[in-house]
Amino acid sequence: MSEFYTVKFSNRSIDHIKDVTDKKNKALNYNNWNKRFDTRWVGTCGELAFKRWLDRKEIVYDYHADDVGIDEFDFTLYGKLPITVDVKTVSTKYYPKRNYACNVDVKQYNKLMRKGTTDLLVFSRFMTNTNEALLVGWIAFKEFINVCVLEKKGTVLNSKMTASTDSYKCKISDLHRLSSTFVSDYKTEIGKVYSI
Repeated sequence: MSEFYTVKFSNRSIDHIKDVTDKKNKALNYNNWNKRFDTRWVGTCGELAFKRWLDRKEIVYDYHADDVGIDEFDFTLYGKLPITVDVKTVSTKYYPKRNYACNVDVKQYNKLMRKGTTDLLVFSRFMTNTNEALLVGWIAFKEFINVCVLEKKGTVLNSKMTASTDSYKCKISDLHRLSSTFVSDYKTEIGKVYSI
């Protein structure tokens, strides 16, 4: 049994997600994303895995998949006060370990800092060899600011990899695990009163 919440996608589901993402990209004229098309459908898989987790926990939310004007977060969770969540997903064939990095692109990080609209980051890994999305944990954005480090493009990560872009990163071990106490844990971390 996995230590991470895992959602398996069929090949048919993956093809459908790719098709919908491609149509959305074309409709929104995402020309700057054409070279990174794969990352957009992988992100959708991470979002759908988190959506399934929310459904199972019976947490009330809005999923902003089709909201053109919202690019800072993917979900709004509802209680006394709303909580906004951005799901960050990377594709890999390696099962995640606690010392693996969770990254936020510098441009998006700066946008999130400027707008201040995202409360939580949920990190996910999409396993390309098994078509599974693993939710590896969450962190309050304010907490991420305090633990993240800048990784510059070209930084040698190991004998096989270099950083492909400038990003801020933390480790999976810095994250909180998704659990039934997700919302109460969030209350404790940032000192705000949320009730769901």
